[in-house]
Amino acid sequence: TIILLPATRSLRLSRRFLHIRYRYLAGDATPRVPWIQRLAYHLLPYLATPRRALRRMLVRERCDALMNQSYEDARFDIAVRVGRQVGIPVFVTAQGGERHRSRVERFLRPRALARSAGVIIASRTEAQRVMQTYGLDASKIARVMNPLDDSLWFPERRPDTRDALGVPQDTLLVVWHGRIDLAQKGIDVLLDAWGPVRSRMADQPPHLLLIGSGPDDEALRERLRALHDRAITWIDEYIGDRSQMRRLLSSADLYVFPSRGEGQPSAPLEAMACGLPVVAADANGVPDIFEDGEASGGVLVPRGNADALADAMLDLLRDPDRRQRLAIRA
Repeated sequence: TIILLPATRSLRLSRRFLHIRYRYLAGDATPRVPWIQRLAYHLLPYLATPRRALRRMLVRERCDALMNQSYEDARFDIAVRVGRQVGIPVFVTAQGGERHRSRVERFLRPRALARSAGVIIASRTEAQRVMQTYGLDASKIARVMNPLDDSLWFPERRPDTRDALGVPQDTLLVVWHGRIDLAQKGIDVLLDAWGPVRSRMADQPPHLLLIGSGPDDEALRERLRALHDRAITWIDEYIGDRSQMRRLLSSADLYVFPSRGEGQPSAPLEAMACGLPVVAADANGVPDIFEDGEASGGVLVPRGNADALADAMLDLLRDPDRRQRLAIRA
């Protein structure tokens, strides 16, 4: 059953009169707006969840528990309070995150986490951060890694996939897929690394395939236009068909994952399941996937370091036997 709760009057009014565009706050950052808007900016996240409607729904549906999507969100603090009012446990799961929408969260979050029934976190680093930042006892945290359905993700090499991309069968193909967010996903780092890779492999030029869409589509389009590199193909759409994505991933020789910030990402897991060796930046959650380094099927490099990323990609592109070993381990 899917139930949509109406927006609160305060949220509707804020959209109509205050014109506040929310973004996550890093540290003490506050938008440069008049003081009344600044006050509203920090209070509205706590007025946006319709508490009464949520409480009525939980009672009417006779819910046994409430699972919240993220603990770094004002809605979680509200959910814990509502759960206690109706007498059901509140759990929360999240990929991770260190930023708030409201300064009020720093005061209410430790209390909400302490009163929750349990917290599900994939990343070891994120679990440690939550314990240190909020004083949460380790007994309240369950580390559960993201699952992957291997009936949907598996190697499926088909020549016609490369033919459709216009990439010759004997060309080394590097692939990335995800949300087009240049900074967080490290796409700028990947493009900075791609130039040296191409120039140092002039005898066997590789091809780069980017798959995805997102808020930085236009910025990426301008960047690619400036590069004018025909050895880069961008499929600028969100591909929901997993069989199509599986075939695209399987057609490559190497997967690259340059993200600066993650929780526990699914993208490299999907590539690994499709039989690809991985070069990945050591963003939060990624080292948990490659706990044993190359024995886990991947090579880790420092995040934000284009030179290290280029070197790692070159080493693997030039060594087919090593790629094969990593692919099997992945």
